[in-house]
Amino acid sequence: MMNRSEELIVSLLGILKAGGAYLPIDPAYPNKRITYMLKDSECKLLLTDGCIEHIGDTDIVSEETPYPGPRTSNLAYVIYTSGSTGEPKGVMIEHGGFVNMTLAQIKGFGVLESCSFLHPLLTRPYPRYSWHC
Repeated sequence: MMNRSEELIVSLLGILKAGGAYLPIDPAYPNKRITYMLKDSECKLLLTDGCIEHIGDTDIVSEETPYPGPRTSNLAYVIYTSGSTGEPKGVMIEHGGFVNMTLAQIKGFGVLESCSFLHPLLTRPYPRYSWHC
């Protein structure tokens, strides 16, 4: 849980490169929603830039060593819905699904090598992507 910054982007890219998964949490969310998302997702680690002081008594420490490196079946990120039917629901996106979607967009949009891609690394409930050519 970090403010939008260069450090956030570097952190998320490092998580993905290591084969890990992230859960984007906006520091502006109410503490109740943050606590729910952390517990519901069974989050093992909270990376923060100090933007929060206290989020409750949520245990998020893990001694487990994750598998090094990404695999297509590894979880890449979890996006929580708005919760219009009650509690928000976590939608799990695997590395392979993210790669397939990106490759389909490259082919479908005729993206050139000179283009760059911006992943919705932050807190959007539904992924939005941006291509810059």
